[in-house]
Amino acid sequence: MTITRFKIVALCVAILTLAGAAAAEPYDFSFFQGPDEMIITVDDFRQFHSELTNTGENAEAYTLNVTTDGPENWTFGVCYGDICYPPFQTEFRVPETGTLAPGESMAFDFDIFALFDTGEGVYTVEFACESDPSIVRTYEFRARTPEDGRDLLFSRGEGVQHAEIDDYVQFHPVLYNAGTEEDSYVLTVERFLPENWDSMFCVGGVCYPPFQESIDLPVGGGTYASGAAEPIDIDFATLFDEGIGSMRVTITSVTDPMLSATATFTVTTGSVVAVDDVPARSLLSAAHAAPNPFNPRTEIRFTVGGEQARDAVVDIFDMSGRHVRRLVGHQLAPGQEHALVWDGQSDRGRRVATGTYLARVAVGASQESVKLSLVK
Repeated sequence: MTITRFKIVALCVAILTLAGAAAAEPYDFSFFQGPDEMIITVDDFRQFHSELTNTGENAEAYTLNVTTDGPENWTFGVCYGDICYPPFQTEFRVPETGTLAPGESMAFDFDIFALFDTGEGVYTVEFACESDPSIVRTYEFRARTPEDGRDLLFSRGEGVQHAEIDDYVQFHPVLYNAGTEEDSYVLTVERFLPENWDSMFCVGGVCYPPFQESIDLPVGGGTYASGAAEPIDIDFATLFDEGIGSMRVTITSVTDPMLSATATFTVTTGSVVAVDDVPARSLLSAAHAAPNPFNPRTEIRFTVGGEQARDAVVDIFDMSGRHVRRLVGHQLAPGQEHALVWDGQSDRGRRVATGTYLARVAVGASQESVKLSLVK
């Protein structure tokens, strides 16, 4: 059988409104952040690739403000619209002149140069609508130099994407050797797909068939040097059926099998609610939210199963898969309904924009998800 890499029809595009959701707002945007963490060696240069899309009904421009917190000699620069701006510039208009039409996107490169110093840099970018500055969102990018002898970073980026039937979707995680010593790895995958869907992964220009379950990294043998990066493409084909499909990817060190990282990539179609992992329901049931739609707050309610008290975690994502808020309930009694309150704010204490969100409720290995609608 000839293996052909999936043709990507829509890459880094705005997440479509789920069926039954409210119409687009006059002014709004989505931001495809991509992987938000990287390993960088001293005197090295790397880029974060991102994209902003006008998801509102009107043409619009945006303001961008950058805050940096890193080693003294590191620089953080912004590139968009074929212009790279000096590292000392922290305020921008997007686009520089004119506006973005509804559905139009602007690609960004955020450049880091780690001069002289080891350490970690945290870089915050804040976008706001020019016509309605109350629509504002912040995103963090992190870069650090290798510290421990053996370490790895599997920078997932976006974890949930929406697609149509007979669509093609791709994720772009990156594997880094985050240690100071050379190492090699084994990549293994588990697939949880509707009957007619396919998923595959591509590494180093080689795409593996939908039944492939593991490979050695680097492809062809050898080791990764300290700080080396390996981009990995995770591809889904949503053939014929609506549903939820997931691929769970695990990277394990050959030198130290106790060192591993796992990330799950999920695609959902139609009005099906996405989950960020494959659910097991023995410890959790009846997850729902009330009121829903809501403003300014809602209770995420669920019943804990089993025979002993357990912790519960509720992670809230926007529809691009970006993590917004974590709520934790400690030692919740079994056989009872419990509730955690979300006040419509992010972990950074900022009000989030009107729109659709996903609340993933986890008790032990059991997970359920709830679609939330925040309205004005």
